[in-house]
Amino acid sequence: MSVGERLCGLADLEATGAKGITLGEWPKAREFIVVRDGDQIRAYKNRCPHNSGTLETVPDQFFDADRENLVCSTHGARFRLGDGLCISGPCRGEALTAVEIAVVAGEVRLAGS
Repeated sequence: MSVGERLCGLADLEATGAKGITLGEWPKAREFIVVRDGDQIRAYKNRCPHNSGTLETVPDQFFDADRENLVCSTHGARFRLGDGLCISGPCRGEALTAVEIAVVAGEVRLAGS
C-alpha cells in the first residue's frame, strides 16, 4: 500500500485520543478526525452528516464524557468510534465518511499516493 499526506503522529493522539487535522487552505481545505480506539487508529472526514459542519468547537475535543462516542458539538449527534454510524441525534442512521489511512513509523498518513 502506498501512503500519502501526513495527518498526525501517534503521539498527537495521547492527550485527547482524537485529533482534528486540516490539510490545505480555504477554500480547498480538507478536514479530518483521527481517533484512537484502543489499539485501532481510525480516520473520518470532519463533517457532520446533518449540517456538513465540523464536529468540534474546541480543538481536538470530539468525545462524549465516557469517551465512547464522537459528538457533534453543534447538535449533539453521537457517532460510534468503530464505524462512524450516528446512533443519536438529528442524523441518526447516517454516518461519518471513513478515510483510509496507514500507520507508518509512528505517523498516521492518508492511504494512497
